[in-house]
Amino acid sequence: MNDQDRPNYWLQRPLRRRRLLTGFGVAGAGALGLALVGCGGDDDSGGPATPNLQNAPTPLPTVAKTIKRGGKHTAVWETEPLGQFDPHLVTSGFVVPASMALYDGYLRQNPAKLSEIIPGLAEKWEQPDPVTFVLTLRKGVKFHDGTDYNSEIAKWNAERILGKGFVSEGKYSGVAAGLTKIETPDPSTIKFTFDKQKVDSIEAFYFAGGGIGGTVSRKAAEAAGKDFWKNPVGTGPYMFKSWDVGSKIVLVPNPNYFEKVEGQAVPFIDEFNFIALPDPAVRVVNVKNGQVSSTKIEVDQVKDVESKDIYIVNGGPEPLQIYMNHQSGIFKDVNIRRALAYAVDREALAKTVFFGQAQPTLGIPKRSKWNDPTFTAYAFDPKKAKEAMTAGGMPNGFSFEVMVLPTGIRPKAVEFIQAQVAPLGIKIEIRPMESAAYVDRLFTRGEGDAFFALTGTLGLTEAAGFEANGGPLPSRKSNPNDPKMTEFIDNIKATFDPEARKKIIWDAQRYHFYDLVAVVPVVDAFRPHAVRADWQGFSMAPPDSFYPDYRGVRLTS
Repeated sequence: MNDQDRPNYWLQRPLRRRRLLTGFGVAGAGALGLALVGCGGDDDSGGPATPNLQNAPTPLPTVAKTIKRGGKHTAVWETEPLGQFDPHLVTSGFVVPASMALYDGYLRQNPAKLSEIIPGLAEKWEQPDPVTFVLTLRKGVKFHDGTDYNSEIAKWNAERILGKGFVSEGKYSGVAAGLTKIETPDPSTIKFTFDKQKVDSIEAFYFAGGGIGGTVSRKAAEAAGKDFWKNPVGTGPYMFKSWDVGSKIVLVPNPNYFEKVEGQAVPFIDEFNFIALPDPAVRVVNVKNGQVSSTKIEVDQVKDVESKDIYIVNGGPEPLQIYMNHQSGIFKDVNIRRALAYAVDREALAKTVFFGQAQPTLGIPKRSKWNDPTFTAYAFDPKKAKEAMTAGGMPNGFSFEVMVLPTGIRPKAVEFIQAQVAPLGIKIEIRPMESAAYVDRLFTRGEGDAFFALTGTLGLTEAAGFEANGGPLPSRKSNPNDPKMTEFIDNIKATFDPEARKKIIWDAQRYHFYDLVAVVPVVDAFRPHAVRADWQGFSMAPPDSFYPDYRGVRLTS
């Protein structure tokens, strides 16, 4: 084997004017141990200019007219995917970007205008009554294995997610809750009927890497059984080539993809590589030196990275929240949850730790049609925090443990909060832990006090955001499982008039944050990606706009 063919050879070569970091290992499921370049001594003083966090996700970059086909794009993420390459088995956000490249859904949203629906596998859609959705499917679509896509395959996919071992475990949940019937009047038409008390909206058919919208090859899935995720077959713009665990994931173009960008067939590139670099500093060095094409970076790295050679594409903003265990420990008492909510100085955190690249969480974001402009969530108020502690029987303070992913800006944010609340007698023990471990510990086993994490945006999927953090989900043993929150969720799904639904959502938001204190919201922060200037067509994929949509990425001259 030639040196150049070895995994990560190109990331291990010496770099001029950069000193090397030794190889590192990261504990936890899906972690990598790679010898990669790093640097020290870069100027990290100051911070980037304050963005307008109220805007929609960053629009598509201006694309040069001359498009160069070919090339290899290497995208970098924090950690290797923790889930599986099966849209009906998605268990972690880190698998979503690759999953969205491999699969299509029925519908998508316009990244620059979330209220605008973009066709996917469905060319047309209608809602003849509040509980019925009729989708007209795109003709001539084939899976990567050459098999045909049609309404019977679409129905099989929708029913597959009900099976044992899949996310819904025998029943639909979230935005697809209450699905009672699937009909296929002809090869190009599929009709979904929901229970009138459980229907959500057309958002059930959006695709963000998982859920009912994801479509796999029936032939491949039935042949491979439980091992399908190891060699996934979809209809998406890219096809799966290989996964060298601990090294990289390789995708290649789907030559028969149906979509066009600016009138030209996509994808434009020859090969797409996904690699994981847990250390933010290492990610920055590699994108600066052109050894990677695009990478997620931290908000405090934007000023250092942005240049004539690198542009920034912002996703989100995305909430950072403290998830608490409502079923056991200190946070069973709502007064203690409320005390913590009052004790956090969000303005200071956004300004100091995030260099202005964040704002205090205000609930449902302003880019959502369900935003309540009068809602402000909890304000920093030490006096009210002490009153809540007294009401909870802890007038002199309390202690708790918080788990946090040990990379990026999150540990810095938790340390800042730790120092903020200490004068009130609140002691925080910070426990760094890989995401798979803390999700398993708190959600799956119901153990531990809390964890601090970036999370999906509340409000863009109507009822689902409330359900994830406050509803009775079997997969989340630390959830409040609050009857009143469940009633709000059911009423949202059963209310079809937009103004009436909006009122319920607004009331649910107040209850969720103020009364139940389902989570302690902290700040909304951008999820910036640094992209080499010779790569264009890079955008963020709705609905949450946390992950890139790579279908239009191309080299330009």
